[in-house]
Amino acid sequence: MHHRPTVLLVHEDIDARLRFGNWLSAGGYRCLTVDDSASALRFAGRTSPDVAVIDISRHDRDKLWLASRLRDRATPIGVVFTSGSTSYEDRDAALRLGVSGVVVGPRGPEDLLDAVQRAATQRDVEEARALDVRQGVMGIVAGRHAAFQRIVAASPSAADIFAAVRDTFRRGQPALLAHSVRVTRAAVALARAHHLSPSVVADVQGAALLHDLGKLSLPEAVLLGDSPVGDAEMEALLDHHSRTLDALTRQPALAGVAAVLESVFEWWDGRGYPVGLSGRDIPFAARIIAAADAFDAARVHYPAHDTWAHREAGRAAIAHGAGSRLDPDLVRVYLHVLDGSCS
Repeated sequence: MHHRPTVLLVHEDIDARLRFGNWLSAGGYRCLTVDDSASALRFAGRTSPDVAVIDISRHDRDKLWLASRLRDRATPIGVVFTSGSTSYEDRDAALRLGVSGVVVGPRGPEDLLDAVQRAATQRDVEEARALDVRQGVMGIVAGRHAAFQRIVAASPSAADIFAAVRDTFRRGQPALLAHSVRVTRAAVALARAHHLSPSVVADVQGAALLHDLGKLSLPEAVLLGDSPVGDAEMEALLDHHSRTLDALTRQPALAGVAAVLESVFEWWDGRGYPVGLSGRDIPFAARIIAAADAFDAARVHYPAHDTWAHREAGRAAIAHGAGSRLDPDLVRVYLHVLDGSCS
């Protein structure tokens, strides 16, 4: 914690703000005071206070929402509620949001300072716990990524990488690798329907096969859906594309595949990543894989035996994405050509 911990005081009553602010300043805290939730969120974003003291005397849902937002930050802010009563509603709200408690009044400086100190201590414990979790997740990701890099460096083709990955990441891979196979089948069919050259079709095939493999560096419990996805896991998930590209730079034989794969997550309207390409600036091969990926991703929510539901879910997904995520001309071709090859 900082040498002089910061408290964000949120209270509509100006006299209460002055009184509580003086108590906190005398107790050694740096105090920021605001009178509404919107201002409190702006201050929290700029200053990252250690504790927020929020008045809920009127059982204001807006203040409960503010408390939940502050508690849900990557580095949570400790929260103390002040209230004019000890109603069950106040105590229940505090428990549900995980705040340190409700201070009645408060009747004097000691009540408020003790509550703020408890919240600051709780916040420090949570911050340390979050750091431990993050370090654990990042350690797993680093180790698995190193294994993936070794596989890529030793494999002359995308098919060889895929086979080696399948053998190495046995427990975490079935659904993800099955998705990659289906996307590859669809993308290759679409590439051939456009009469692309055999070399380009081969690059489409390799890039589609590898497009999601960076996710395999995540902990198995996350891949299998057995563990909640926290901030560290989400960061690792969002970075999976750069990890795949990083590994492919170690295999010169896959330069063509890497060139296609680099733009697979770009969007037709420019809102994708990693560069923000748009329209026809996105390589056509990458646009093909994006359409096949969107089609297959939409179908996972339906039973495998329900072929009609699978097809209709995929159709709806790519039709909805035409002009935003996906090339609209390519989508029209996809709807006519690929239904049978993606089932």
